[in-house]
Amino acid sequence: METLSSFSKEELIALILQLRSIIEEQAEALKAAQKEIADLKEEIARLKNGGQDKKPPPPPPHWVKPNTNPSSSASTEDGQKKRKKRVQNFTWKRREPTKTVPHVCEVCPDCGRGLSGGWEYSRRQIIEIPPIEMEVVDHVVMARHCGVCGKDCVPKVDYTQESVGGCHYGHHLLSLIAYLRSVCRLPKQSIQQVLEVLLGLHLGLGEISQLLHRVAAVGEAEYEALREEVVGSAYVHADETGWRESGQNGYIWSFSTSEVRYFVYDKSRGHGVPEGVLGEEFAGVLVSDFYGGYNYYLGPHQRCWVHLLRDVADLKQKYPTPGVLLWAEKLRDIYDGAKAFSSECPKARCAARLGFQADVLELALPYVNAGLPQSVLASRLIQFEAELFTFVEYPLVPSENNAAERSVRPRVIARKISGGTRSAQGSATMAVLSSLFETWRLRGVNCLEACRKMLIASQQPKAAPAS
Repeated sequence: METLSSFSKEELIALILQLRSIIEEQAEALKAAQKEIADLKEEIARLKNGGQDKKPPPPPPHWVKPNTNPSSSASTEDGQKKRKKRVQNFTWKRREPTKTVPHVCEVCPDCGRGLSGGWEYSRRQIIEIPPIEMEVVDHVVMARHCGVCGKDCVPKVDYTQESVGGCHYGHHLLSLIAYLRSVCRLPKQSIQQVLEVLLGLHLGLGEISQLLHRVAAVGEAEYEALREEVVGSAYVHADETGWRESGQNGYIWSFSTSEVRYFVYDKSRGHGVPEGVLGEEFAGVLVSDFYGGYNYYLGPHQRCWVHLLRDVADLKQKYPTPGVLLWAEKLRDIYDGAKAFSSECPKARCAARLGFQADVLELALPYVNAGLPQSVLASRLIQFEAELFTFVEYPLVPSENNAAERSVRPRVIARKISGGTRSAQGSATMAVLSSLFETWRLRGVNCLEACRKMLIASQQPKAAPAS
């Protein structure tokens, strides 16, 4: 290899100029590579941020006139109108993936060169359910003979984690059937079709009924515990709605608290039903509408203002005269004043309640037996004036009976779909399952899992009482 000493001065100058040109080309290539790396890093950061740019917005076009009003609170300093903040965005919310499928090019589609490495270009999430297959498990109990002691050894199998009693169907299946019937409000024919389509399992309608009765029988203890919670609560919402049993009219009674939904079916609509459910132990506030079946209760009572104001609205629509409208407005003002009142002092709340009752009496008395459109509602106000403002004295008690209305609404829909039940046992099963599943839903727990745990717990041996 030649050394630099062998080159002439002109050759050394030419070599230096050539190397300088190469260095400048490499510097340009390095600068382009660094810019490409920076762009790729920015793209990766943008993709990690959900595909949203963090760059500042571009300046407005020259034809956009800036806002010259400094007092406008709806504009920014550069004249752009502030965008209203959304309470909820409507972008796709990614879920935690249970499986990742990579898609890569093994070779270049143009030159056929093998490729390796790479970076995430895009991502798409597809939510799917795997095919549902029915599992039929044969539990085979094998007996073995001991040649030493001559004994036949048969294992004791614990089926409590699998099924209830001698039932051939597991806890998951029984919970699903009860869920479809109680929460989804499906008729038995529809449940039959769902099981056949999803699982390939054909059950007769009578068999589905027996499985529902079995779940309800297991839930009897928890059903009774719900009644005890209702009786021991500070206030109870009560309501009733029609239900047909074997073509005969009856009633579903609902007793609701902030954490419990308790249903009872009875052919009677008399006061004996709520009196029998609540008993003498109940000492809280009874919240109800103006139906006379609840008049038996002598304790603190709150009548529903939503029902009352609804009747007032009907009165205004039927008789839109100045006298009726003014009377309705005064009644509404009394109610709004009672809702706005608050005090930490029990004596002050009691005095305020008596004051609002006096205002109602003053408003209603001139119209009783006057033959005016307000007379009927005025008589109701006088009859129930002591039960209209209980919520003022007891701040935790609502002024309306919406909880009971919401609890009976699903039963009304179920009645319209299925037409009711066909036997007394079916009505009792409906009441038990409705109470359990509606309470679980109210408490925000997984109904299917709660039902399965209940079925398993029913098979566990009960602890002996302490001596």
